[in-house]
Amino acid sequence: MAVAPGSAPIDLEVGSSIGIIGEVTGTLPWNGEGGYSFDGTASAWCGEGNHTSKMKYTAWLEYSGAGQSWKKTKEEAVCTKSATEGTHPIHVSGTLRKGQKLDLRVSTWTSES
Repeated sequence: MAVAPGSAPIDLEVGSSIGIIGEVTGTLPWNGEGGYSFDGTASAWCGEGNHTSKMKYTAWLEYSGAGQSWKKTKEEAVCTKSATEGTHPIHVSGTLRKGQKLDLRVSTWTSES
């Protein structure tokens, strides 16, 4: 069964005790033949009032077709003690097999800067 071409807005978040630390937003269009693309922005937040912390927060998009290994975007957003937010544009595209579903998730990493 074919899927009609279309698009959907995407907004994925990861939170912690200081609030949202990672987010990916954008638009996911598909062509109805298995082809998809995603254009958006990855954002990492150090936390309101937490910009003097020694912590570094990194956020990126991961994507996978059902039954496939997760792939990570090359682009990532980084927030360090010098700012409260870091952003980076991201783009991914690919083709899924007939009937395969695309999974998306935002991942984060926290380390000392």
